[in-house]
Amino acid sequence: MEQTHELAPTHICTKDRQDHIVDWALDMELHSMLQFTPCDLWQVLQHRSLWVVGDSQSADTWVAMICFMREFWNLTITDRPGNADVEALQFLKEATSAAPTVSLEQVKCAELTAGGGTGRICHMRVNEVEAELALGMALLQHLSRGTQPIVVSNWGLWQHRAHIFGAGLQQLLLMLNTGQYPFWIWKDTPPQHFQWRNGEFYPAGHQAPFQCYPHNTTLQPDKTLVAKPGYEAILTGLWRNTMPYGILHPHIPYVNTWNLTSMLWDFHRDNYGHGHECSHFCHPGAPQVWIYHIYEKIKAFAPADVVLPERFHPSGHMSHRRQQESDAD
Repeated sequence: MEQTHELAPTHICTKDRQDHIVDWALDMELHSMLQFTPCDLWQVLQHRSLWVVGDSQSADTWVAMICFMREFWNLTITDRPGNADVEALQFLKEATSAAPTVSLEQVKCAELTAGGGTGRICHMRVNEVEAELALGMALLQHLSRGTQPIVVSNWGLWQHRAHIFGAGLQQLLLMLNTGQYPFWIWKDTPPQHFQWRNGEFYPAGHQAPFQCYPHNTTLQPDKTLVAKPGYEAILTGLWRNTMPYGILHPHIPYVNTWNLTSMLWDFHRDNYGHGHECSHFCHPGAPQVWIYHIYEKIKAFAPADVVLPERFHPSGHMSHRRQQESDAD
């Protein structure tokens, strides 16, 4: 099935916010990000599948990517990732039927066919760690056959029980270390800017619209944060980031955008007409900051002319060719 994709009007930043994000990037001297073009991302994706796996924040990352790359695809979204993956989709259908309490809500792709490209940018909607481990990983294992897929994942905001989240991350790392899954990148959980401590949302009895507030922090020229006394926990990214960072960062590439996103407290949006809230961001804004930093990780760890690693090494991702070059140095 094919469909077009358009941003909801409430998801688009106002003109003054769009101007402000550019001024902010200039003030922060983010010159490399401002010079980042779709052609740069095309170089590393033209013959690869990029899977953005996770919750609504990951969906926003996917939307930012396909909008950024609009010149390289036909603006039609497919609900399947190409004819070559029919076997994988049949597996997904059978698996979800066998485990109805665990589901993957959406799988959809933009095919990067311009210029003879065979790449695609796909989103797999996963809210819970149980769903990712039970079904998503198995589906991605099927999809990795004969291709060079890259996965960018995060499903942090839906996690409310630290012990379950931590156990799931440990299991994820064990599965990745088997060498049977795609090249994997973890993106950090974005900050929120609600009125409560550290900006986090406390749902009991509260409904949109909300007023968003800045964190009690200041971004330094070197992109580190300084917090007011009593708010030092914000500097760590809070537990939904300290836990995956401690477990995954020594072993797989980790995209850290917390400090920059923390400053974008006035770039939140009305989410699907429910009223202004302080979790999701408008476009162009924070999601566009994220895709640049994802690109930087892909370029550093999986450039287009390098064979992807056969397994995940404790020292981080490195292909045999890059290992040999490193040894030669």
